[in-house]
Amino acid sequence: NLVEESSEQIQSLDFSKSVVMFSGGKDSLVVMDIAKKAGLNKSVYINSELEFTISRRYVEQMKENYNIEDVVPKIDFFEFCRRICPPSKRLKWCCKVLKLALSMKHAIKTGNFYQLTGIRSDESDRRSKYEVINADPFINVNKRYKFFQVNPILYWSEEDVWDYIRENKLQYN
Repeated sequence: NLVEESSEQIQSLDFSKSVVMFSGGKDSLVVMDIAKKAGLNKSVYINSELEFTISRRYVEQMKENYNIEDVVPKIDFFEFCRRICPPSKRLKWCCKVLKLALSMKHAIKTGNFYQLTGIRSDESDRRSKYEVINADPFINVNKRYKFFQVNPILYWSEEDVWDYIRENKLQYN
């Protein structure tokens, strides 16, 4: 059973060093719900402030049922654009600067080095090569710390995700 496998993967983690990275999307919603049921009710939403208002409202609504911390960059997207340049095909800095770097900084501050994601292998060729617990070389740029990306629904299909949402009557964005 996929849910049991995902729950067991989550339960095998040290909860004091683990957090769900909630994006506001359906996949991370499922991970957050399974994690809560497994005993890990600690999530982080990296709020780049670029999301649609309806998406930010959804995240606020989800805080009624889940422990979600907003993490906001000190320098916003538009200031980065002024300092660097707008993101482009050649210079794809946006996600790395506004999401990944912020999640690493938050992990160092809180000790949450196991970051659970809603990544699924069927989303792309690159993601099909991921493992359930991934030590991504980019994540490990700071050699003093060891970061782990935990992908408990890696082998789920999109249909599996929607089935879980329907069966558990989850409110999705």
